[in-house]
Amino acid sequence: NHTVIDPTLDVFEDLYLGVQGEYLASKTDMIARFPPNVQRSNLVGGLPLSPETHAKYVKAWSQILAMVKKLYDSKVALVAGTDDFPGLSLHHELQLLVSAGIPTVGVLQAATIGAARGMRREKTMGSITVGKQANLVVVDGDPPADIKQIRKVVPTIGGGVISDPPP
Repeated sequence: NHTVIDPTLDVFEDLYLGVQGEYLASKTDMIARFPPNVQRSNLVGGLPLSPETHAKYVKAWSQILAMVKKLYDSKVALVAGTDDFPGLSLHHELQLLVSAGIPTVGVLQAATIGAARGMRREKTMGSITVGKQANLVVVDGDPPADIKQIRKVVPTIGGGVISDPPP
C-alpha cells in the first residue's frame, strides 16, 4: 500500500526508558550542546513509575526496537525523523535505528533517498545526482562504520549556500 513509517524512536525512548531527574545515558552528549533551559527540560522525562512498572517499560522498549527491525526486514518503507530537538535529535534517531538492528547503510538510506521517496520527491532530492537539489551535509568521519560519526558535521550546503555548523 506504499505505507511509510517514521518510528520517531527518539521521542519514545524517553517515555519508556526515562527516569525523572536523570538524563538518558544515550542522550548526554547531545544534551550537553543544548542551552541550559533545554538541558533542564530533559530532566523531566520519564513517567512516575514503580520499579516493577519501569522494568516492564524497559522490556517493552526492546520489543519496540524489535518491531522496527521486523518492519525493515519485511521491506516496509522506513524514514528517519523525529519530533524532538531539531537537527541534533535526528542524529540520535539514526543511532536508535542502528540499535534496532538495521544495517547502518539502510539507516542512512532511510534518512536520505528513503525520505525523498516517502515524499515522492526522489527525482529532485535524496541522492547526489546531476540535476538534483544540492542540499547536503559533509561529515568528517565514516558513518557506515560507526553511526555516531554522523555528528561530526563539517559544512552543510543548502540552497547553494555553504554554512559551517555551530561548535
